[in-house]
Amino acid sequence: KINFRKKNIYLGVVARLDKQKKIDKLIRIIKLLQNRKKFFYLKIIGEGPEKKNLLILTKELELEKYINFAGFIQNHKISNSLKKIDIFIFPSEDEGLPFSILEAINLRLPVIAADSGGISENFKNLRDMIILKDTSLKKYVEAICLLVNNPKLAHKMRLKSFFKLKKFYDLKKNQNILINRISKLRWLLVL
Repeated sequence: KINFRKKNIYLGVVARLDKQKKIDKLIRIIKLLQNRKKFFYLKIIGEGPEKKNLLILTKELELEKYINFAGFIQNHKISNSLKKIDIFIFPSEDEGLPFSILEAINLRLPVIAADSGGISENFKNLRDMIILKDTSLKKYVEAICLLVNNPKLAHKMRLKSFFKLKKFYDLKKNQNILINRISKLRWLLVL
């Protein structure tokens, strides 16, 4: 359930910690969100070669108490960690359709993502999630504030993306469709 009335708002990401994923952007966003009526925290799930630099940046910006480096979490335990965040943010601008976004949608989290690859091909901006063409820090802050100040919009988007996910990305359903097509093809080849 969305509750943006509370004082503490938790943002989160699941990603490999390398430069391509632009996790440093999320750290800078937390700095820009300081000194507001709410306290914003960031949970970073993942490991990678950029972790040391991200820890240094966190320290330089004096954000140690606002940023949690959770490290590597096994796939079957990630959903428990994601259930503790309020908004999922994925800043990478060079992706297909990241599985971590699909997992966040499956948990009914509102999502903010950079417009890349399969994201805007499969989901609509401001209907299913917030998809940013302009990925400046300012636009991320505006998107976060839009969701926090409009919980009805956040709720509507997370439900639309969830039902879209269930309709088009249901593994069991797609498996059955594929089996039926193969069976029909086999039947035609026999004739």
